Amino acid sequence: MRRPSLPVLLLGLPVLLAAAPASAQPVPPVAAVLGCLDLPDGPERLACFNRTVPALRAAVPPAASSGAVPRVGAVSAPPAAAPDQSFAAEQLPRATEPGAEPVRMTATVTEVGRDPSTGRLLVTLDNGQVWMQREAAAIRLKTGMSVTVKPGLFGSYAMVPEDGATMMKVRRVR
Repeated sequence: MRRPSLPVLLLGLPVLLAAAPASAQPVPPVAAVLGCLDLPDGPERLACFNRTVPALRAAVPPAASSGAVPRVGAVSAPPAAAPDQSFAAEQLPRATEPGAEPVRMTATVTEVGRDPSTGRLLVTLDNGQVWMQREAAAIRLKTGMSVTVKPGLFGSYAMVPEDGATMMKVRRVR
């Protein structure tokens, strides 16, 4: 007769050891209560229920014994995660005092020049701000002329001379 190999013994041993405690475990409280149903009606059956029901009550968690019976098959949805409050926050209006940011600014042109690297207009205003032309536009600006800078869409700005006939997109460089 052939002897079992070492790997078979090593794999089979844990299975045998795990089965022994399983057979020695006490009867669960529900099974004990259900076992009382097999007894004939009478004092023995009542005594069986009186012995087994306290163990069943002790096994049920307190939240489940509150009287609310959940529907069979009903699954509660996991709690929704709190939304990230910073998502798209740049689109919200800033919490500033009314009138803290000017809607438009009017100033006088003190110098008109060109950027040597791009050839775009550089406009210096009397308040010290320097604005550069963003897009090619036919506009005539002269020193001493009054201009208005207005906010546009998506954080852009437009410079409009006092005559209001033309306009150019600008960005502040200083």
